Amino acid sequence: MADTNAETSPAKAKVAVFVSGTGTNMAALLYASRLPGAVYEIVLVAANDADAGGLQIAATEGVATFALSHKGMSRADHDAAMEKAALEAGAQYIALAGYMRILSPGFVQRWEGRMLNIHPSLLPKYPGLDTHARAIAAGDSHGGASVHLVTEELDAGEVLGQIKVKIHVNHTYDQAETSVLMAFSNRARPSVPPCACSTARSGCGIMPSTLPSAFRTPAMSRCEPLQFST
Repeated sequence: MADTNAETSPAKAKVAVFVSGTGTNMAALLYASRLPGAVYEIVLVAANDADAGGLQIAATEGVATFALSHKGMSRADHDAAMEKAALEAGAQYIALAGYMRILSPGFVQRWEGRMLNIHPSLLPKYPGLDTHARAIAAGDSHGGASVHLVTEELDAGEVLGQIKVKIHVNHTYDQAETSVLMAFSNRARPSVPPCACSTARSGCGIMPSTLPSAFRTPAMSRCEPLQFST
């Protein structure tokens, strides 16, 4: 007898993840993608450093990998090579998870509305680097992470979802970073109902676990904003 579930189940969106380091956020997305109810699958993990720890995690888990150092290459040429690898893997979307490269305007334009970044601050606060140190120096009560659409302006795309994490009085940079990573890993799971709104303006927050859902049309469904705090 035919498996009717296989016939009616929607195809999972294919996501390439770009990393530069340990791949902690990538791993959270990868393991979440393998839980029941996940709406996406990771088809490639690519890095600009062959020694990036995220590559080893992906390879161990049977995910295709690609590595190419940006050193000695123009930004456009390196972006083109990364993009080629993503397309050859069948990627429909890109998630930047600790990818420490500013992408060229042409690359961003080609993936407009189909590329997300995980940024370690509560945007619009603290775009760029050293976000946890800046939050601590400012005396903020909370830090966190934001998932946003990638635009040509650095860390300025629409925020689709945030995780808010308490900064304790004696927190160091490393402790604050660890708290945010733990919170993200805990929340990046597809048991959270996926949101199908296309933008934050439509009243929708997107959890990282529902990356592809961010690109569906608003007419498909609506949901309530998601914001978590610890």
